[in-house]
Amino acid sequence: MNQQILNDLVDRLEEDAFNYSVFLKYYDVSLPASVGRDIIIKAALGSSAKLGGIQKAEKASVWPTLKSNLMYWDKYGGPAAASIQSDRFLALLENLENEVRHLVEAADTIEAFWLETGHPAYPVFRDFAYLFQSDASAGILVGSSSD
Repeated sequence: MNQQILNDLVDRLEEDAFNYSVFLKYYDVSLPASVGRDIIIKAALGSSAKLGGIQKAEKASVWPTLKSNLMYWDKYGGPAAASIQSDRFLALLENLENEVRHLVEAADTIEAFWLETGHPAYPVFRDFAYLFQSDASAGILVGSSSD
């Protein structure tokens, strides 16, 4: 996952936004095989990260969930219409979709999870966190938006 794409997307989402802040980060975790989920999450997010719940995620649900959470808008805040309709934003969104597709295709298992403590971006209004695992690697994609 290219963190620069995530950073650029955050910048565009927050540009001229109304009461809206976004967090997007990918954590690549290099650990020996057969390490538990709790250890992977703590290795990526720090020792204060405490898993609140986790469940299997369908591959087809990852991108729609991520996109919906990033572009959420309500009466309390959200991204500026001009920003999310711009050619630059749409190109970044397409790049992110491709990056996520590669993560999904490479993963043996994908799990959606939430943290009881230790979230890197609290307070959040909408958030997602995915653990991607294969025999050779593990990665965590965390995102949130808040007003």
